[in-house]
Amino acid sequence: MIHIAQYLCPNRHCIIAMLYDRYTSKRSVEVRLIATMFECVIDHRCGICGSTQLEFEHGVTKFKTMAEAEAEAKKVQAKNLASRLVIDQMKREARNN
Repeated sequence: MIHIAQYLCPNRHCIIAMLYDRYTSKRSVEVRLIATMFECVIDHRCGICGSTQLEFEHGVTKFKTMAEAEAEAKKVQAKNLASRLVIDQMKREARNN
């Protein structure tokens, strides 16, 4: 089975996530996610609600292979990136009004 780690605010908005297999430790996944946030200059607060109370959540996906999981994750990522563009635009408009 393929696992997923998500870095979530209390409202369950996901800041960053990663798929991993059962042989990978949860701790190493969390370290990689935090490192990625620093490398990509991802804010350590929720971009939707502004919360700084972020926690990791680990779970098991329905996927048996990484290839299956990654294909679905790319679809979800594309939708989330599109949503992020809308949210950022709304924030800019609110600041300008």
